[in-house]
Amino acid sequence: MYDIEAFTRFKNSIFGRKSLIILSILLYTTLHNTPQSARPNKFQTGSTAAHRAAQDGDVKGLEEVLDLLEGLVNKKDANGWTPLHEGARGGHLEVVQLLVDNGAALNDKSNNGETALYWAEKEQGEFHPVSKLLKSLGAISLGPDL
Repeated sequence: MYDIEAFTRFKNSIFGRKSLIILSILLYTTLHNTPQSARPNKFQTGSTAAHRAAQDGDVKGLEEVLDLLEGLVNKKDANGWTPLHEGARGGHLEVVQLLVDNGAALNDKSNNGETALYWAEKEQGEFHPVSKLLKSLGAISLGPDL
């Protein structure tokens, strides 16, 4: 569908680093939106490119987003989810480590009172590396059923 290598060579030849990052974020967001999520409706959550990269386990994409837009590290969507919630739920250890290294708040709660550790344990199990990492850093597991 898209020739990513040719696109990368093209953008590297005509854009500076900051413009390159912005263009990468726009491309990432465009390629990862489904037709349903592109249509306005009451179910849109306000997820950012950081949320999507964390959800996908895309460490490089997340790095680029955070380099340009540091404030997204703790940005909440309409459900109160941060990128850390997404990375933890998906069991993406490198994503979670990157977010923590960039100042992610370990115990931010979603609108339903759920922490990232709660989701890591619920979806991946309490002995998963993501769950272990979050616990070792002092995260607490809070959720609606606790």
